[in-house]
Amino acid sequence: MPQDSSDSPTNLAAAEVERAVAAVAARQRGVVTVRQLEQCGLGPGAIKHRVAVGRLQRLWRGVYAYGHRELRLEGRLLAAVLACGPGAVLSHRSAAGVWGILPTARRDIDVTVATRGGRPRRRGIDLHCVRRLGESDVTTSDGIAITTVARTLVDLCDLVPDRKLEKAFEQSHVLRLVAPGAIEAALERAVGRQTRSLRRLVDAETFTPTLTRSELEEAFLALCRRGGLPDPEVNVRLHGYEVDFLWRKQRRVVELDGYAFHSRRRAFERDRRKDVDLELAGFPVTRFTHQQVIHEADDTLRRTRRLVLDQ
Repeated sequence: MPQDSSDSPTNLAAAEVERAVAAVAARQRGVVTVRQLEQCGLGPGAIKHRVAVGRLQRLWRGVYAYGHRELRLEGRLLAAVLACGPGAVLSHRSAAGVWGILPTARRDIDVTVATRGGRPRRRGIDLHCVRRLGESDVTTSDGIAITTVARTLVDLCDLVPDRKLEKAFEQSHVLRLVAPGAIEAALERAVGRQTRSLRRLVDAETFTPTLTRSELEEAFLALCRRGGLPDPEVNVRLHGYEVDFLWRKQRRVVELDGYAFHSRRRAFERDRRKDVDLELAGFPVTRFTHQQVIHEADDTLRRTRRLVLDQ
């Protein structure tokens, strides 16, 4: 009786190689490098054959998609970093998109490498070569080497208008992605670069107020009394929500957003849902920040008078 060729040593060895390649690709969002393929036991001829039959799809030189080319965004980002060699990290606009501080629809991917000699350019990759990229400026996100949020903000100074940089800066605080002093430290390591816009934002930062929530509410209430406004109801229930200040007759709600208690993503989403529900119930919501109540008191009083009295 003829032997089943599927159990032959050659076929078993080939199956083991294929499983090893699949395991690497599974860990790397469907992406493998030529070095990893060689480590799994594939020689140049075997790699070429798999490319010819479509089992490997070439993304960039030395980097392949395993099984199919239609990778998710995370797979393409990882592939771009791997294509740029050891020490490469996702950076600039691409890093800002991953961190969620500045959305981008760009197809080209920003990658930074620390090198004095330069590296080959690749289509679809914006390669940024720097002399040094310290450990303090690099981290990982979902298995992708990436610049820290602080370093990303520094890098954005070179590429985006001031208004977009400001949005990214604010969002990094809203999402609590930067530790105190992290941006300042990144700026110190960026001596010689054009970072004036970011330094100005750091100098003006007021995201760490010393007032508690109740103290901020007292400050706003005192402001309203100084302006001769009718006293609002304070911390009352309205359509299933507790609101900071309510002028019931005028159907106006004012909420105070101190950074320390409105900075987390979940709280941000909850507050926006609350605003919509109260608006639908006929009670528009206006929000004032710690900065506006404490440091821009006259302007805040003027706005509040218009909200309450011009009905």
